[in-house]
Amino acid sequence: RPTKVALYEKLVGRIADINKERKNNGEKPIPVPSRSYLSKLIDSFDAYEVTYAREGKEAADKKFASVGMGPMVERIGQRVEGDEWKLHVFAFLVRHDLWRHLTPKQREEAKVARFSLTVFIDVASRVILGIHLSPSATTEAAVRAFSLIGRDKTDLARSFECDSPWNFACGVDKLVVDNGSQFLSTDFQEAVVGLGTELQFAIAGIPRHR
Repeated sequence: RPTKVALYEKLVGRIADINKERKNNGEKPIPVPSRSYLSKLIDSFDAYEVTYAREGKEAADKKFASVGMGPMVERIGQRVEGDEWKLHVFAFLVRHDLWRHLTPKQREEAKVARFSLTVFIDVASRVILGIHLSPSATTEAAVRAFSLIGRDKTDLARSFECDSPWNFACGVDKLVVDNGSQFLSTDFQEAVVGLGTELQFAIAGIPRHR
């Protein structure tokens, strides 16, 4: 997977060798193209073929698979999807201008610190119904985020000085999550099924199913 810079340096070296031979034969040298020209030429290649060559067929098929609207629903609460992401503390501190207030030691610690964000979103309305931030992906975090789905969360919005209320709440017919350990745990499954919600686990590696 060479970079454009590496390819250009290789090209320049190759042309230099050719021109040396041409000079010995009394021929005119080949002009060296600019780096921007090579970059434009590379960008003109078929994107699928490039990914296929650099990362393999599986990666190319996954990246360029056709994606539709996703699962279709007719009403709010019919399908709610949950997931978890790793968040970089560094990004939050810089964005909110808190970085300049930290000591050098705190900055070093923040560069490697990660948090886990568990989120549940209603597919029909695209509204976030439940969210929880924790040091790691745990069953407790998943249950807490799920518990917010059915209640008015305006008190939380006000505590963070949000401009609008967070009064969205509903029952859930089907909850779809991935195969993370926090979702596979017995405690989480009991919390979901106990409210009469169908729990479904998405097929790994096929994002278009969600």
